[in-house]
Amino acid sequence: MSHDNRRPLRAILSRVATKFRDLGKKGEKSDSGKHSEHRRSVDSILEDDRKNTFASARRLHRAATSREFSGASGLRRSWLFDRRTVANVTNCACAQKPSSRPSLGTLFLALPVELQLEIVTKLIYSDIISLRKTSRTFNSLIVENEHEIARQQIQVFVEPRYVALYPPSIPYKPTFEYLSRLATKSIAASELAKSLATQLYTDFHDKYFDFHPETDKTLVIRYITERLRFSLMIIQHFLEQFAERKLWRDRVNGYASRADDIQLQEAILEKYYTTDQLVEASDFYRLTLYLLWQNVAMPGDHEKIKRIWAIVTDTLPAVQDLTKFMIVGGIPELRNVYRKPKASLRRKAMSRFSAMYKNEQARSSKIGTTRLPRIHHPTENIKRYSTLVISPNIFHLWIHPAQNVMFRKEVIEGLNQFRCIDEIVEHLLDGWEDWAYPADLQVSYDSDEESGDTQDRHSCGAPTTPVAAS
Repeated sequence: MSHDNRRPLRAILSRVATKFRDLGKKGEKSDSGKHSEHRRSVDSILEDDRKNTFASARRLHRAATSREFSGASGLRRSWLFDRRTVANVTNCACAQKPSSRPSLGTLFLALPVELQLEIVTKLIYSDIISLRKTSRTFNSLIVENEHEIARQQIQVFVEPRYVALYPPSIPYKPTFEYLSRLATKSIAASELAKSLATQLYTDFHDKYFDFHPETDKTLVIRYITERLRFSLMIIQHFLEQFAERKLWRDRVNGYASRADDIQLQEAILEKYYTTDQLVEASDFYRLTLYLLWQNVAMPGDHEKIKRIWAIVTDTLPAVQDLTKFMIVGGIPELRNVYRKPKASLRRKAMSRFSAMYKNEQARSSKIGTTRLPRIHHPTENIKRYSTLVISPNIFHLWIHPAQNVMFRKEVIEGLNQFRCIDEIVEHLLDGWEDWAYPADLQVSYDSDEESGDTQDRHSCGAPTTPVAAS
């Protein structure tokens, strides 16, 4: 075949190849179009299923809960125990939203008011105050039923002797303010009792507590604190009554003599306290003054330099200043002084208190110092009793009036029947072993008391006759 005859054949073959190529491309386009169309249909179906999943799950849940299935035994079974529905519910659980449960506060407020109060009154007073701050609903619940809650708190948590000492203004309608004041006084007395017990154990361990092991220190302090607390509450009540009555009498009748002040104290002691309370509080008042004088007011013999410096700098409290401190400051201020870690800091705190009281007295008498700005803001008691004229010294406060009252009531027949400090400490420790240990674990101490010789530990001379019980 010649060269010229090959050209038409090549052209025919190229055209045939081109057609085959075009047909292949068209087939690929058609296949890809069908595939994309199939994908779009699948995506739309999945999207529809995704949108209707929650609705279908709800329908399934409604249908399952509305009917029950019968088993082969003829017993009716709930849908929760049917295998045909468990699988479907499990598959749809991922799409179902968790059901919203009511809160504990909502459930509590749904209860009747009587049950709500029954629950609230089981709380201690501090928790009730915290509950008031949580929401307006709880606050309104507690405020509207204040008297009932306070009455229940007194019956459950407050000892009757404290209520008898500090009764509410309206007996059948106690308030939260009354509970707050009573709790504040009790806390101050407890903290001061613990401080005095700690000082007594630390400073006089060799004299009073040498037969107790060191491991019992915490228990001994706790036991003495329990014995001192209520007596300090009585002393605090007496100081408050004396300051208020003396303030009113001085305003009406003018300056009172020392004899008038002692007579006023005797009237308070006879009116408010039983004989047993008077005897106990008298002992512990003398013990408090003894510890105050030994450890706070007066430096010891081994502190001669500190003693001279205290006299030169006028930081040594005088007897008159101690009387003002006890009457005006009372147990709360004495508690604040005992919070200081060292005796020198306690003496400085008492000196600052005395200076603030003198400054307030000058302001109340309308001297030129009233125009000067205040350097230290005094407490409310200092402001209130700034016009009070304090005549008795520290020994004419409680001690002499209590002696006169006990003489008249024939509780004692002579001054030698008052317990000395050693006997007061021994009286504080009466019953300690029974309180600290069970009957089968009694601890025996090797002390002088076992041999009957107690005069070696007494600093007040011969043994005295015990105070007669009323």
